[in-house]
Amino acid sequence: MGLSKKLLKQFNKPDTILFLSKYPFEDIAPSYHGVATYTEHLITEITRYTKRKCIVLVEAEYDRPVQVLQKGQVLIVPAFTQNILMFHELLTTIQQFTAIQDLHVHSEFFTSGKIIPMALCIPFFTALRLMGKKINYTAHNVITDFSFMARHLGHTQTSNVLKIMELGLPFYYKFLSMSVHKLIALDESIVQRLSQHAPQEKIMLSPHWVFAQKPSLALRNKWRKKLGYTKKDLVITCFGFMTRYKGIDWLLPTMTHLQKTNEFKYVKLLFAGGKAPSQEGKAHYETFYADFAKKCATQKGVHLTGFIAEEDIAGYMAASDLVILPYRGVLGASGSWAHALAHGKPTLLSTELAVYLQSDDAQAAMIQSKVLPHELIFTRNKQAFIKKLLQCTDPKFLKKLTRFSQQLATSRTAERQLPSELLTIYTSFDQASTLEYNYVAKLKKAIISLVA
Repeated sequence: MGLSKKLLKQFNKPDTILFLSKYPFEDIAPSYHGVATYTEHLITEITRYTKRKCIVLVEAEYDRPVQVLQKGQVLIVPAFTQNILMFHELLTTIQQFTAIQDLHVHSEFFTSGKIIPMALCIPFFTALRLMGKKINYTAHNVITDFSFMARHLGHTQTSNVLKIMELGLPFYYKFLSMSVHKLIALDESIVQRLSQHAPQEKIMLSPHWVFAQKPSLALRNKWRKKLGYTKKDLVITCFGFMTRYKGIDWLLPTMTHLQKTNEFKYVKLLFAGGKAPSQEGKAHYETFYADFAKKCATQKGVHLTGFIAEEDIAGYMAASDLVILPYRGVLGASGSWAHALAHGKPTLLSTELAVYLQSDDAQAAMIQSKVLPHELIFTRNKQAFIKKLLQCTDPKFLKKLTRFSQQLATSRTAERQLPSELLTIYTSFDQASTLEYNYVAKLKKAIISLVA
């Protein structure tokens, strides 16, 4: 089904919000990217609270072509393919929605993290501004240092390519901030990094909200039985895409060593996730993942799930006793931590993620749950990790960490955060501000054509 005149007339309204992001399609697994689910939840709440219609521009093909799809107040439109013509295709599609001003772009996910498309975003956004569009860029990730991600990207830490990219990042974020109306950050750590290169007044904090779920004993028993765990087992889960920068290549050998000792014989390790979409198909990553999967398959007490469907996340979380995030660095707001909080799971963060505990709500949750920062943090050092895990074998300590997760989740629930944030971020755009570029109206068509 194409974009009919009837749908265009129905959705081409001044108060409609246009999104450029990923969005989940039934029976198309690659579309179920973390940001796809986030966008779906966000738009559901927008239509609920603001009563505004939403359009989502998505890739035209995943493992099969997708069609225009209307879901109530939401219209999903396949608008581009990942190639050199993608920005021309997007401009052509966006030009059809002449009445719409609000455009929300979700980070680099529509460019799949590729350097050239990301760089071309800036002239693309500039062209959209010349068309009178208001662009809000939601930064799921902001990186200023590639060292912890080098091997994940198939480079060494001394790679000249990465050094050149790091030199260009300050300019990229500076020009990005100039080409958009607002930069929306999902975490305080992202705000800190963006503020080094963008005016503070352009940055808005919208913490990664959660849909808190009450743990079910029946669901826990069902999934532990399904996964072969006993009541004695302490199930430690590492949730999310399996990548080096998330520290899984450190966690696996460390845990397999500890499982041989009497103190940790009942500890089980669950890697809940599959391949990283941004690296899938690349030789260096496929080699890494195949080796990692082989080691998991041959190691007793270790289980690698592969890709997890959205509806199964609650089951894997219910089966877990402790969630661990052994990340080597901060890329952005952690979807894995958001899931752990939503399901009230005790969580340990690597020292690199300690910045997550600096937010006001995290500080308040620590006070209310009587948890100290060092109790939530661990070091990727075998002896220090042993001491931390021994603490976690104490049910009282786990309950303490659980109280913190539940308290923080309560302050970040969608019901609590979204109503005011949606009205702030998704209110109608002041018509007068679109006049800021009217002096170049005669050059608009030429510039748009040049960018495309």
